[in-house]
Amino acid sequence: MESCRRSINEMGYEMKSRAIVHGAVSIVNAIPTGLGGALGVDLKTIVEAQLHNTNKRELEIEVEVEDEKIEDTTLIEKTVDKLLNIVGNEKACIHLDIYSNIPVARGLKSSSAVSDAVVLAVSKLLGIRLNYMEAVNLAVDACIEAGVTLTGAFDDAVTCMIGGVNITDNYKREILAHWDVEEDLSIIISIPEEKIYTGELDIDIFKNVRTLSNRAVSL
Repeated sequence: MESCRRSINEMGYEMKSRAIVHGAVSIVNAIPTGLGGALGVDLKTIVEAQLHNTNKRELEIEVEVEDEKIEDTTLIEKTVDKLLNIVGNEKACIHLDIYSNIPVARGLKSSSAVSDAVVLAVSKLLGIRLNYMEAVNLAVDACIEAGVTLTGAFDDAVTCMIGGVNITDNYKREILAHWDVEEDLSIIISIPEEKIYTGELDIDIFKNVRTLSNRAVSL
């Protein structure tokens, strides 16, 4: 194992890494027009990553979400695959421990948060240097491929990554406006019992609110 670790480190890899990303809530839903806005909140996802060397590519994932049972790890796998493809490493074994207190499928951006956090932790593990926009775009690509978003959720991914309030064009992947929010600002979040997965929504039902959505963004 020591020789394996030396060879990995010589390639500029870390043996362990950690990333923390926060959740968010929508201010303007981007589905009707592609223009959206979100506000960062103090819920978090923590990813701890460890790298080993084996004769084949392996990914070990352990996920703990408060009061939730997570079985579908497709998004996490897609995110890691994208990073492994960047370095061209076909034999890395990555173990991920993921903890989150963001309720799943309740509109608090759990998918964007976990994809962002995996990008940050695994890119550091593999010695990949990304600025925050490159990290966000990689996370968005993974979310699209995993089928957990209709617009790419660029607004959510940006807000989970940098916090504050962000208004974005999700199709162009541009930040139209950003401003910080006082850290001691308190909000009340009502969490429904029913789960609603964004990727399963019918986009046509949002056509009737396009004008209203554009007006909200202009405010």
